[in-house]
Amino acid sequence: MNENKDRNDLAVQMAPSETSAEVRLLVLDIDGTIVDESNRIRDSIAPAIHSAQRRGVAVAIATGRRYQSSLHAYDSIGSTLPLICYEGALIRERNNGFVHRHWTLEPRVAAQMLDYTERLSLSGRLSVHFYIQDDLYVSNLNDASIRYFEGSKVEPIVVSDLRQLLNRATTKVMVLSDDVQVIAPLSSQLKNSYSRTQVKQ
Repeated sequence: MNENKDRNDLAVQMAPSETSAEVRLLVLDIDGTIVDESNRIRDSIAPAIHSAQRRGVAVAIATGRRYQSSLHAYDSIGSTLPLICYEGALIRERNNGFVHRHWTLEPRVAAQMLDYTERLSLSGRLSVHFYIQDDLYVSNLNDASIRYFEGSKVEPIVVSDLRQLLNRATTKVMVLSDDVQVIAPLSSQLKNSYSRTQVKQ
């Protein structure tokens, strides 16, 4: 009888409480989640997020966007947590700019990306973007990159040769093209050469 009582007490102690089961953190992407195609906060999103915050749920943003391009959405939801950008490569405070983490590409990796894409870039079939200190550098523009700049409101810095930037800390390299015959084999080649955390299509 005492043995059964001990088992019951143990079961009660091990059962998860309502408090431990509550949601404490909500992490949201920006594109396709809290903003629409016009980069505006969806009507239903802000009230839902603020309702969660009133219940004590902390809300964070984790996005592939650059830091500056993420601030409007971040400020709109009233987050106070660090802003996670560039697929996690940069984690930075909004209020004082303090950088918790900044993972940059090795110069040899950025150089290899230029080796892979140089011929296609020169022909205008794709455009290569370097993100350095939250600025966007490009050596050539194509239709895909022009649409990207117009949609994201990013003002690119045009340089004659991206190789002159290889000695600087590059956070992200992005390749844009409308030609699937260009992107598909390039994506396959890169995925065979790098890890899934390094390459995203």
